[in-house]
Amino acid sequence: HPSQLHPMTPLASPRPLLSLTLIAFYDRGGQCEELRCPLAFWLDRAAGLAALLRDASKREVVIDVYTHCRPPGIRLTSSGVPVYFIAAVAPDLNETVSRTSWTPLGNRRNLTPTFYKWLALGRDDVDFVAVADLDVDLFPGPVRADPGPSVGQWLRALEGMRRHGVRLATSPDHSAPINTGFMFVRPDRALYQEGIAVLAKGRGAFSRDRGWELLGPPREVVPRDDPLRFAGHHAGIFAKNRWSFVAVEYDQGFFFHMLRVKHRLGTDINCLLDGSVTHGTQYGFVHQFSKPFASAHLTPECSWNDTSFGRHLMAKLHAYVAESARVVRAAAARGDAAVVAPGDALVCMRVTARAEDCIFQHAATYGVGRDWFGPHGYDREWLRQHPFGVATNPLRRTPTTKRKEAQACAHIWGRASRPPREAPAG
Repeated sequence: HPSQLHPMTPLASPRPLLSLTLIAFYDRGGQCEELRCPLAFWLDRAAGLAALLRDASKREVVIDVYTHCRPPGIRLTSSGVPVYFIAAVAPDLNETVSRTSWTPLGNRRNLTPTFYKWLALGRDDVDFVAVADLDVDLFPGPVRADPGPSVGQWLRALEGMRRHGVRLATSPDHSAPINTGFMFVRPDRALYQEGIAVLAKGRGAFSRDRGWELLGPPREVVPRDDPLRFAGHHAGIFAKNRWSFVAVEYDQGFFFHMLRVKHRLGTDINCLLDGSVTHGTQYGFVHQFSKPFASAHLTPECSWNDTSFGRHLMAKLHAYVAESARVVRAAAARGDAAVVAPGDALVCMRVTARAEDCIFQHAATYGVGRDWFGPHGYDREWLRQHPFGVATNPLRRTPTTKRKEAQACAHIWGRASRPPREAPAG
């Protein structure tokens, strides 16, 4: 627990407004070394956003990183944001997840640590938690260029959660009704304990036919006014009437069950923002069906696990590798010990050089030379419009969109209440 690491650290207010939280526990040997660049990149982006949110809200904003890849303790970023490195999650959650080393379906996979995200519900030292995966850019280029609107939207989302009694705010992805790669959480200890009890049931807690806690098929148990009912690209869930989406037996299915099905305490982030923007303008996923740092775990032969890498994906991967290297160099130059650890710069430069060599080799199979990745190359213009693969165009406000949005957000907006237009400072 962050407050247990440095109990004498004074706080400007009773507790921070927000924690930007990363869960980064990995099992494979040597993976901490390989992830030095991505971790420094994530921390740098989180620190930039946290400082702006702190200044706008006049409340403390902290960064919590649960990992064994950094020594536990607290560091201050160059902008004065506290970063807590925490080596273990709460004992009750750790023991429950450890016993559930297999998924509820009995398939052994390395995704069981995603259940550690449930710790966000159990926090009692912050008002809100924003959980973001390692492949999330919390402060992408378009936001850095004009941060004011984005910071305001973050604070509006938090105030909307408080005003409407929301405990979970997420966005859907291509498959799942919620993407836990990024989510806002408003802690609730009672819900946290209830979730621990559900996970403790182990294999009997889930089936494809009846879902978590065997509550029933989607048509029967998903609330009639849940946003999922109005999402056309997720209609297959109801057509098949089975629980079949990405990570349904892991964190995404579990969070959806606990906070959207069993308890109607969750919503889409867009409902808290009155649909004025899409989630892509707030943060960006640094991948397209493939984690860039996982893809950059390159063998000496430059073998690639994903044979579907095309020119667009290569451009994004190259941009991510180059930007990570730039971030690490800059943080090391300013002596920001909260972002870079000793030796990070050297390791990152070596990994970056190796990754770029492999990227260029792979790109050559498409008849693309190194000049294609230059400052005037195709990737620069494409990435300007789609930073790290997430479009930043605002939602098209057609009459059909407005009607569907009103239906999907009715459980939040109601007849007499709508999300606040302006976010108060805290």
